[in-house]
Amino acid sequence: MPVQQCLKEIPQRFDFSISIPRHTRLDSLHRSTPESMALRVGACRTRSTRVTRRLRIALATTASILCLATAATAFWYQDWQYSLPTPRPDGLEQPAVGTRLDLAAILGHPLAARPLWIHVVNTACPCSRFNIDHVRSLIRQFGNRFTVVTLVQGDDDPQTLVTSFKDLGLATKVIADPGGRLAARLGVYSTPQAVVTTAEGRLYFRGNYNSSRYCADRRTEFARIAMQAMLDGAPPPAMPPEALVAYGCPLPRRRQS
Repeated sequence: MPVQQCLKEIPQRFDFSISIPRHTRLDSLHRSTPESMALRVGACRTRSTRVTRRLRIALATTASILCLATAATAFWYQDWQYSLPTPRPDGLEQPAVGTRLDLAAILGHPLAARPLWIHVVNTACPCSRFNIDHVRSLIRQFGNRFTVVTLVQGDDDPQTLVTSFKDLGLATKVIADPGGRLAARLGVYSTPQAVVTTAEGRLYFRGNYNSSRYCADRRTEFARIAMQAMLDGAPPPAMPPEALVAYGCPLPRRRQS
């Protein structure tokens, strides 16, 4: 085919026209103006800011949930741990109710001939901290009828133990018992515990303050019930097992000789 005829047929066989959609404005095909570029950049920044804000909210929400879950787990574990009886040490000898105790030898000084209430506590023990208000109320109720002595347990030196309890502002005589030796002679192996003796030095009650960890159940305020019964001249009241099986923190016995 002659070249001239071939060139004439090319436009008929091939369409070199540019198809532009009807909705496309012709001026948009030209290079963007600085104003339109600024608008586009601003829109991008706005979208980026929204994404960043949402990401921060998501991270903060996740962190809060993790913190709450950790706190709930720790509280549950602690509550479960101290809801179990304290392991009884091997070889522990517990004087029976009615036994006459050599309190002057145990506590290191003679006592007045009046009923005695010994509060065995460890200020580092959560259970001991939870019943501080209850002990304070018992001191107000019985402090003028009983000699009140506190045996403070712990791993610190004696002076630090005494100071840690005196800072609570409770009106009792305070004796440091860092190795638990004095408490063990009373048959105590956990904190907090109460020991109540008659004016003659006979053991009247030894056990828990309450079946509730926070001493919130008045029906099971065992130490209060025992002290009131003694003042009423009654024999030691029959106590349920939850009054006598020790709960709380074991005594630190590493320094015992």
